[in-house]
Amino acid sequence: MIKKFFANNLYLIALWILCAIGLFFYTGHYSNILLDVGREVYYPERILSGKVLYKDMFDIYGPLAYQWNAVLYKVFGINLKTLYAAGILCAFAIVNAIFFIARRFLSDFLGFAIGIFTIATGVCAVHLFNYTFPYSQAMLYGTVLSLYSLLALLEFNKSGRNKFLYISAFLSGAAAICKYDFMLFAAVVLVNIALTKNFKIILKALGAFLVVPVISFGTLFIQGLKFSDLVENAGIINAMVHTKSLDYFYRHSGVYFSIPILIYWVVNFIKSALGFGIITCSIKYFQNNRELGTILLLIGIVAAYYLTNLAIFAFLIGITILLAILRINNIKNNKLLLILIFSALALSLKSLWGLTPLNYGNYYCAIVLTAFFALMFTVLDKKYQKAAGIYLIVVSLWFVIFSANQLKQLNFKIFSKYGVIHTSAEFGKPVNDVIQFLNSKIGAKKVSVFPEGLIINFLSDSSRISDDFYNSLLPLYTETFGDNVLIKHFKENPPDYMIFSNQAMQDYNTGYICRDYALDFCAFVTQNYKPAATFGKDFGFVIFEKRPN
Repeated sequence: MIKKFFANNLYLIALWILCAIGLFFYTGHYSNILLDVGREVYYPERILSGKVLYKDMFDIYGPLAYQWNAVLYKVFGINLKTLYAAGILCAFAIVNAIFFIARRFLSDFLGFAIGIFTIATGVCAVHLFNYTFPYSQAMLYGTVLSLYSLLALLEFNKSGRNKFLYISAFLSGAAAICKYDFMLFAAVVLVNIALTKNFKIILKALGAFLVVPVISFGTLFIQGLKFSDLVENAGIINAMVHTKSLDYFYRHSGVYFSIPILIYWVVNFIKSALGFGIITCSIKYFQNNRELGTILLLIGIVAAYYLTNLAIFAFLIGITILLAILRINNIKNNKLLLILIFSALALSLKSLWGLTPLNYGNYYCAIVLTAFFALMFTVLDKKYQKAAGIYLIVVSLWFVIFSANQLKQLNFKIFSKYGVIHTSAEFGKPVNDVIQFLNSKIGAKKVSVFPEGLIINFLSDSSRISDDFYNSLLPLYTETFGDNVLIKHFKENPPDYMIFSNQAMQDYNTGYICRDYALDFCAFVTQNYKPAATFGKDFGFVIFEKRPN
């Protein structure tokens, strides 16, 4: 039986091995450990200490990921290793799901190649958007839940067995309250539920969909959350959505449309089409002229490699939409393909104008690739799926080499009893120095690190409590709250230490905290706190200690 399994699943087993190798080398190695980082490790610990999401802790995401991590902490201990392990399991789960979804529509080899791409971009990565660093586990868990929900939905539409619809509904409901981005995919599932036109099935499926949201928010209300807290939280998010900082960030990260993005699309489409096109021609000519086929294949591989860049598939969502529209008469009766296309687009629409593995696109680029190739091979002869697979493997190799070069720079180890992170010495040494400083201040109870630094609170042995509500002073947050609100709050709730880094904020169209923004708040700090220590050179921290009353 085991022998038969191995014989029938060689590609899958190969993906497991490659995934394990990638995880071995990359887990715990990350280039950015401060900016937009820390909530995933810090909030679950605060939940265990009795704090309530949306009441005591402001947050823009759904509650489930934090609650689940709190459960993991309770069972396995409060340590980065706990969340690393969760990320490792999710990495295997995502690779498996992508492969199983892909081979429903494509050849095993092309499914294998998409799996390799998933490993190359999601596992073998040192930036924020990878599968093991606890940066956005709401996105990670939501991706896992959505992919398996999609698998179950495809199986329901293929077999007609209702239990798969209920499983799909249950998983999509859970994904939706990890991160609200997944509500679009949940809508795809809900439409499929409605299309059954069977009241009993609809009722059961809706019940399954609501199980996790009811338990999750029910737990919060039992803990003391009130509807007024949710209204206040929603009001803050609404104000944040209308800030200039967020508008700038979205316009320059591909969420909002701009003319330069179209040019970028065209350039990268031409680059990818050249590499893929030459490899496809090599497959065409190989049978009749081996020498010509081999030469074209080598040229195609070299072209594909050297034309690849971090945004090589920036155009992919747009071209998938266009191709679906052009092929609508040919695919309108292919229910499974339509579900795949709508699901892939629902999962990825936030990155419509800027799909890249360097942002949230890393979580859904593979499923969009699957939908695109499934569509494309309703036009092209399926024998060219081998060319697509070869092309993707070459692109994946480029990403692996790119990340491997970055990995070499992450040779500094931040060590704490709460976990280990390998990063660059430029960032790691100052962070480590701050942690050691805090560890020496036994009497200190509260420490705020700005613009962000909850990871420092988490890793320090003592002085680990940040301000639960106002723990980020990114330009986005200071513009939302305003200096006066921050000053009033910290007058009433002064931490023992305030720590400022010189992390650049160019992504929000500004420079540095206390130099280019939050000036009134920083003036309040200097009036009420005295310099206590400075760490770092090009990048570093200034620590302020509360003046005695």
